[in-house]
Amino acid sequence: MSNAEREKTDLVFTFKEDLPSTVPAIGKALRRFMKQVHSRGFAPEVRWRVETGTHEALLNAHNHGNHADPRKRISFQAAFGRGTIVVRVTDQGEGFDPDRARNVLGDGSALLKPSGRGLIMIRSLASTVQFEDGGRRIVLSWKGGRP
Repeated sequence: MSNAEREKTDLVFTFKEDLPSTVPAIGKALRRFMKQVHSRGFAPEVRWRVETGTHEALLNAHNHGNHADPRKRISFQAAFGRGTIVVRVTDQGEGFDPDRARNVLGDGSALLKPSGRGLIMIRSLASTVQFEDGGRRIVLSWKGGRP
């Protein structure tokens, strides 16, 4: 078993929140999560990337997955390993095809639209990005950055 495989099996999702799909609930949960990130001594740049990427994933679940329906829920989980953070965000939407979303910029016209850039930003901030459950779950990870 490689070190990467061993580290994945060592991860325990210690941060678990089931949120109503509302912006205030997302903000409160993100603040609680970031307190845990800060307490584990990750470098400032990593903390910024984690906070920004996680916030965008939560907002995507709210806006695009749950269509801002406060009756729907968002599952927000995080695990911490040796120099690693893994975040899982799951919505109650219909899911989507992440491969279709890869080409959202195309000719550049998407830059002028009010949405559509979130996944590009998430991919640029996280070490890895995976989609599960038909696009209803995004799994982000960040590695390194401990002082």
